[in-house]
Amino acid sequence: MMDANGPQMFTTDTGGSFLVHPQALASWAGPGNLVGVKPFMVLSSANPSDLFEAVSKFSQVDDVFSSIFLTDIVGVLGASKTPAEAQNVETRLGPWTVKYIHAVTSLQGGEASIPPGPYFLQGNTIHQAWKLYPDTLDAFSVAAYPKDVVFEANVALAPLPFLDKEGIWKAIATPSRLYSTATQQKPLAGRRIAVKDNFQLAGVKSTFSSRPYEATYGPYKDTALLVQKLIKLGAVIVGKTTTSAFASAEEPTDQWVDFHAPFNPRGDGYQSPAGSSNGAAAALSGYDIGQHSLPRRHLRPLRASVHISSDLNGGDCTLLSVRRLLSFILSFRGLESYQPTPTAFDAVGLLGRDLGAFHQLAALTVEVGAGDVKKYPKRILYPTDFLPYTEEPVQAIVEEFTVQLEKYLGVSRETINIAEIWDKNPPPEGKGKTIKEFLDKTGFYPFYYDGYNVNKQFLEDHRTKYGKDVYFGPYMRWKMETGSQVTLEQKEQGLREGAIYRRWFAKNILRQDKNTASDAVLVMRVSCYAPDYRDNIHNEPAAWPAYSENYLASILRMPQLVLPVGQVPYESTASGRREYHPITASLVGAEGSDLMLINLTRETFAHAGWGEKLLTGRFTWKLGDGVRNVDDAATEMAIQGGGHDEL
Repeated sequence: MMDANGPQMFTTDTGGSFLVHPQALASWAGPGNLVGVKPFMVLSSANPSDLFEAVSKFSQVDDVFSSIFLTDIVGVLGASKTPAEAQNVETRLGPWTVKYIHAVTSLQGGEASIPPGPYFLQGNTIHQAWKLYPDTLDAFSVAAYPKDVVFEANVALAPLPFLDKEGIWKAIATPSRLYSTATQQKPLAGRRIAVKDNFQLAGVKSTFSSRPYEATYGPYKDTALLVQKLIKLGAVIVGKTTTSAFASAEEPTDQWVDFHAPFNPRGDGYQSPAGSSNGAAAALSGYDIGQHSLPRRHLRPLRASVHISSDLNGGDCTLLSVRRLLSFILSFRGLESYQPTPTAFDAVGLLGRDLGAFHQLAALTVEVGAGDVKKYPKRILYPTDFLPYTEEPVQAIVEEFTVQLEKYLGVSRETINIAEIWDKNPPPEGKGKTIKEFLDKTGFYPFYYDGYNVNKQFLEDHRTKYGKDVYFGPYMRWKMETGSQVTLEQKEQGLREGAIYRRWFAKNILRQDKNTASDAVLVMRVSCYAPDYRDNIHNEPAAWPAYSENYLASILRMPQLVLPVGQVPYESTASGRREYHPITASLVGAEGSDLMLINLTRETFAHAGWGEKLLTGRFTWKLGDGVRNVDDAATEMAIQGGGHDEL
């Protein structure tokens, strides 16, 4: 039964703010004179010892539960207590006064099947309690909650119309962890996941960081197929994260006009959030796991440590290194119900802080070619086209990662030069051209043609509705003007060149292998190692070449795993103190080797004694000695204690 009054916000002076979910789940068989909304607990037993044990468990595992739910009312999954029995329980509980212990029943009568945990009573109906967290980083474009928490077939969501209790920040709602238990059928039960603004969610709008787009269209009627699959596996969608305008490469913040760019919590807090998945990266690097609820004041909503993203021509995979996050662009395309219509080089991406969570989510939700391969290639390719870095501290960290990979696999790297291999053995269509010359417009033509044409319907719809042109900011204006000059024939030329390039690369550089998924792994350079302040003035927009570290894997449709592996200091002009910037390495494998790359990296890290999880907050890891400036043991202890580092 849905409450026609809609969602309500319950605020306390000490216990935070909560969403009273509008869906009534059960009835409470107690007195019928309750007025308003009241927090209480539902338990499986009303014995005093069981009550204390339940409270202790709730406090340890749940960030929604707090002392505000220790009221004079207790619901039990079973028979009500008589007044005398309730009095006996109250006497034995001491300072916690319990006056009413009554059964929880289903709305149709009979015993209810809701799990124990914190709830709200509204009259005599029982509603889930969702804790509200302030989005202080402006990471979310819209907060959302599922309309129906009972039937998985209903994947519709509703926007959450609340601010925090100070009235400043958008509120993000997260359900109690006690409501969900992972099973074989629902391995993602209770996992809190945010999706990028360009994925469809039924009942929720997209803004694309464009005021004209938001004004032109209403909420979606359908949910993206990939997101539907996540929901059916038990995941809880808590909202949509901010993207640059139309998921473009516009730079914060001088190129952001309609909406304000989110804040990057790392380092001095004023580094650029760069990349189109900037909101996701801000949320994941700033909002921590929160293992304990009562004693910690900085608990954050995204318990999943993973975000579902999209990658446009590969740019996000490398740019996300600036936020000290793991990022993974999959071979799998899978962007049905993605807006605008997906283009030739778009792919599903995962962002997060936990390699294990990457593996689980990728294995469960997408078709990744060779499957969960745990046999590894005995070749490491080290391309001098892109490596080494010229900056010694940066190269030292990437070198340390490469050495650890060599030690684990028991092989030495093979130094190669992709451009020279091309020159010696080009495809027939590429004779007489260097690889850079051949790929000069391979990515440019399809990317800019699609970037213009997928938005043509929007231009028409907006003019029909408002009688005026769409306003675009500086980057999108340039992109639209550039794309309008690319013909369909040129796009098709670029796609043909891309197919030729993929066949050549799969034959001469990275080959699929039936045992190891890829006959080698390619160590790649990742850009963005230097400080980049959000108030920097950026150059005029320009196209990236296809033959670059940013786009190599995306155009080849190969999986690319970007890994923070160390950190270097810099003197911040924003904070006036020494901060630390991440250094990332990257591995590329043959198409379909997605899970193999994750497995190989996890085992390499374990062999080296490196942790596979990252902190949230100012530091990616606890500071340590050595070339990486990382203390892995201290980082693991901090993650177990909550995962959030100092600001």
